[in-house]
Order: sequence, then structure tokens, then C-alpha cells
Amino acid sequence: MRIIYVTDLHGDKRSYERLFKIAKAFRANMVINGGDMLPIMGDLFKQGEFITGYLENHFSQFESAGIYYL
Repeated sequence: MRIIYVTDLHGDKRSYERLFKIAKAFRANMVINGGDMLPIMGDLFKQGEFITGYLENHFSQFESAGIYYL
């Protein structure tokens, strides 16, 4: 089993996209995100928008590729 552990992405969309490309390239079975996923700046409303507006789609990419994301 190939596992990638990541942390401190802080809402950086380029880092999230890069993570997906790396996971696919290394044929990872699972990605574990240790935390600090949301943007540093912004209020709770903006963080909520990031979750529903970006992360939901991002997670679905992993699901479609057969990669578990925790």
C-alpha cells in the first residue's frame, strides 16, 4: 500500500492540485491530510465557501481515481 501524508496546505489550491498529480504519479492508494487544510486568512464564512466551493470537487477527483483521502 502506498500512502502519502501531507499537512499545512492552508487553502493553497495549487498545492492541492499538485498533491493530486503526485498521488496519481506515485499510484498512491491513500492520502492522509494531517491538518491545516483551510486558508489562513478569512473569516469562517470564507472558509466554509472554500470547503463547499473547492474541497468537495477536489475530494471527488481522488474518489474518481480510486485514491482514499483522509
